[in-house]
Amino acid sequence: WARFDVDQARRLARAGVASLRFDRAGVGDSLLEVDYEGMYDEARVADVSAALDELERLGVGPVGVYGRCSGAFMSYVSACLEPRIAGAAVCNNERYVWRPHETVEEMMQQSVRSIGAISGRMLEGRQWRRLLNGDITPSAALAKVVAAERKRAEARLSRYGVALSEDGRRVLGVRARFADLARRGVAMRIVISDGDRAIEELRAFLPDEAEWAALGNLVVTTIPDADHNMTPKAAREHVGREIDALIESMLARRATRTVAKAA
Repeated sequence: WARFDVDQARRLARAGVASLRFDRAGVGDSLLEVDYEGMYDEARVADVSAALDELERLGVGPVGVYGRCSGAFMSYVSACLEPRIAGAAVCNNERYVWRPHETVEEMMQQSVRSIGAISGRMLEGRQWRRLLNGDITPSAALAKVVAAERKRAEARLSRYGVALSEDGRRVLGVRARFADLARRGVAMRIVISDGDRAIEELRAFLPDEAEWAALGNLVVTTIPDADHNMTPKAAREHVGREIDALIESMLARRATRTVAKAA
């Protein structure tokens, strides 16, 4: 998108950092070997593992992963399941776990704006016109607010190991994954466009900044004046700095482990 990955790869190469760009199965030029939707399928970690095999053969490492939107989901899941990954930059991730009743088509129809951002714009003339025209219904808007608050309530209860529903059990599972990433020392940077619904998805599992900081390996950054795809040049440059920070953190953690092992 906007040649972001190409520009980043060339910039990293000039800095002495090797990078590999590829389409996982079902995306771009990579076909699926079976007829099903693969964008949010954890089985697609096998594609990442194949890429890691090639990097390992070339002697490249340590390895970090980056992705945006569905690629962010794959970066996060790969960091959880693939022990060779030392860091992950996760940009505008809309799902930390795929819910069985969902379809990609339904998700694509949802606004990428957060409930808070939508609520903050309701007083704008254009939003009032949409409400009066029936493009936005009060019941639909209320349902979204209620669903978001229910997710946050599930996340708060999960701090005490309480899961009252299937969604609650998913919250516990994702929180356990974040804890395991911290235990393994995997450097994590979550990058979110200001007002993007990715912030609500994160807070559905880790409700507040105190929990982010307590993990010790997680940095969450909000980028202003950016759309979901990080189209503006300033936003893309900001993401590039987050990737640089991830690399520095990975190398620092590697050096610390080496010193500790030597001692």
